[in-house]
Amino acid sequence: MTTPERSPTALVPRGTDDDDLEVIAWGGPAGEWLETTVAVRPSPNLEYFIRTMHREGMRPMPHGAGISLDGSIQGAARTAVMDLFLSAIPPEEPRPESIEVVEEAMGRAAELGDQVLNRDVWTLHQLHVDDRVFALLVLRVPEGFAAVADIGPCFVGAYGRSQPPAWRCTFRSAAELHSSL
Repeated sequence: MTTPERSPTALVPRGTDDDDLEVIAWGGPAGEWLETTVAVRPSPNLEYFIRTMHREGMRPMPHGAGISLDGSIQGAARTAVMDLFLSAIPPEEPRPESIEVVEEAMGRAAELGDQVLNRDVWTLHQLHVDDRVFALLVLRVPEGFAAVADIGPCFVGAYGRSQPPAWRCTFRSAAELHSSL
């Protein structure tokens, strides 16, 4: 896989040692890097993942109006929940059964993601990013947790078996982090 021409920042836990961070996925249109997923492994008992989804903004239409290319918080929540469910599928799952498991996970992720604004399903927490505080919505299910936040220039999704003790983050250049790609 080739490194894209433009590498954005990735949200990572503040104070985490570089050896405990690893870029495991990136994506976007050809030559761009709009999404980055970082694995966070600060201890043998804790591993979780943070996906930074940069906004693409508005594109002008011929009649002067603009259309947003950015998704919604519900879409970001569906993505975080789907990431969690897919990570819970054993790699040795037989093919016909794995297709069924993935389809079921997609349905559950869509249903739970669409409920992101329901405080009976998703709980409200604080996400500290440098000197600012944002709303972080967290879902707990038997497979683990999924979390999502809209922090302006990007959506952030996180997932894992157990969540970190604190949500204090900062931006780092994704290109400077260790990568398995």
